[in-house]
Amino acid sequence: MLAARAGLRVLPFIHRDPQFQPEDQPDRRLTLFRANLIAWAHVALSEDREVWEAAGAVRDLAQVDEFLYGSTKVAARAIVTVNSGFPMDHSRRYEKAAKAITSQQFSKTGTVEAAALDAARLHGGMQTSLLATKPLWPAGCADWIMRTWTELRDELLAADDGWEVWTNWYEARLAGAPFDPALERKRALFPFENKPQPVEAVNSALAALIEAHQGYPALIPEERLSPAVFVAGREVIDALPQAIAVDAGKRPVIAPARKALCAMMDDLAASAGGAQFPRMARTLTRSRAALGDDIDTLDVIGLGVHAGVLSAYARRADEFLLPEDASQLVSLEAQLGSFLAQFDEWRAYVTAMAVPLGGADAELQALKDAQSAMAKLMGLAPDLFSEQAKAMLSSLADAASAEGEPATSAEMQQGLRRSYLRTVRSALRAVSIWVLDQVKQGAGKGIQGTVGLGAAALLTGAGMLLMRLASGLPAEFGFLSAILSYLLRLAAGG
Repeated sequence: MLAARAGLRVLPFIHRDPQFQPEDQPDRRLTLFRANLIAWAHVALSEDREVWEAAGAVRDLAQVDEFLYGSTKVAARAIVTVNSGFPMDHSRRYEKAAKAITSQQFSKTGTVEAAALDAARLHGGMQTSLLATKPLWPAGCADWIMRTWTELRDELLAADDGWEVWTNWYEARLAGAPFDPALERKRALFPFENKPQPVEAVNSALAALIEAHQGYPALIPEERLSPAVFVAGREVIDALPQAIAVDAGKRPVIAPARKALCAMMDDLAASAGGAQFPRMARTLTRSRAALGDDIDTLDVIGLGVHAGVLSAYARRADEFLLPEDASQLVSLEAQLGSFLAQFDEWRAYVTAMAVPLGGADAELQALKDAQSAMAKLMGLAPDLFSEQAKAMLSSLADAASAEGEPATSAEMQQGLRRSYLRTVRSALRAVSIWVLDQVKQGAGKGIQGTVGLGAAALLTGAGMLLMRLASGLPAEFGFLSAILSYLLRLAAGG
């Protein structure tokens, strides 16, 4: 797992290796993507032997052994400097590979720390399948690395060879998104012939494999990091907080700190100040709920998001609270900051939310469109979302609003806005899955007879708002236009 995740971190640099001519690039990139997929899937699926044996085909096809197997180890070798218990091969080929992708730069950008954290988690007993759902860069990806990935992604997509099957997969691994084990196993075992194949044909076959697994075209993007994951059930869409397991070594510190925060929030919620300022009272209630019933039900991301709203009140506490309440709120803010700082996942989330989803005006417009679209969907299909899902969307929409009471800082407001937009993305992704599943189950009966109210809402009531989201922030919501087009073609009998 250490080498697999290290390989994924350096994967964006596959287009900068000087050993290969431009005409070799597509085949080589395809091979390297697949090699990294197999290495990751082998351990993410609890060391599936059949998946690992499939790597032999990649080695035979690649003929780029120095770069392929060197690049998957470059970052992992850094563990040697901090964890002598994890020896790595120091052969010449790895040294050459390190030079090929400027490993000295990697030593300054969190690679050593990220690899060491992976090692510590495994040493502490974390299962490899759980580690596979953690962000690759717990302290945030360096700007120059993200730029390199963006350049590669845009170049691949511009080729119009169906690279979405790989770029979507890689971005999900970057974010530490949940995955479908059955689909990942099929993807890893996808047969390669022992001769060059057109990249477009291979990617098209992979897209067909995904469609066969899901029952509809490969229209659904991978999840991205957000405060909640929305899940499409047979009848309703539910929302679950991001699962974060507290390391065994931190539990003796986290448990009493959590208990103290619960007591402070309960006291503040019962005070006159809490009753006088409804938004603060709501935020305290939501923050208290995010602390859970115990350490194992702690919602770290949700807690951090709502803590951002509380910080706005803490900065101006003396203006509207009694001295005792003001002092307690300021103390609570400080304690929350210390508490959240103990979680690598929260630091990674803050870093992720600092990255713009689009231009400032586009984000503001998307916020309005997202709120309107979700309100429309819930009005048209009131039973489609569970009560928990509705509450989560409502609370994050409230956090993203700065109206009426002390506003958060501009930087914090951006983060809250992006948190809500990412949550809406997850919700609309789940709605899309639900609708497409209805189509699959009722194949041959006509779209109005199979899709029902959920699809009608997408096609009619909320269609314009969804298209505005898709055009306003295409990197986040662009998938909606493809889904709407697909459903419209079905409705027209195409």
